Amino acid sequence: MPLVLLFLTQVVKLPEIARKYMYVISGSLALIGVLAMRWNVVIGGQLFSKSFLGYTTYKMALATKEGLFVAIALTLLPLLFLWVLVKLLPPWPEEDRRPKRQGIDALEVSPTEMPSIGWNA
Repeated sequence: MPLVLLFLTQVVKLPEIARKYMYVISGSLALIGVLAMRWNVVIGGQLFSKSFLGYTTYKMALATKEGLFVAIALTLLPLLFLWVLVKLLPPWPEEDRRPKRQGIDALEVSPTEMPSIGWNA
């Protein structure tokens, strides 16, 4: 499905916002697919005992060393690290971070460029 969405963005003429949404959806579907495959291999592989005498069970705990809270924290840690790095070392030029001025303040006219009104001329 993600490859079909990426193919459609190249073949069908779509607005830019629709293409961006399709990129996000296809990337998310690819990540979910990788997570599902890893879950199947790791957790599914642990369900069989080594002696093949029967199934074992897996119950995910919430607050243990290998629980859900630690898994969520480890998932969010790279995003936090990236946020800190972007704040410390912005990847865009300094001029792009300044707010745009509007109205009369946007006119950048120096006093030497002001037209003479003839009083002291």
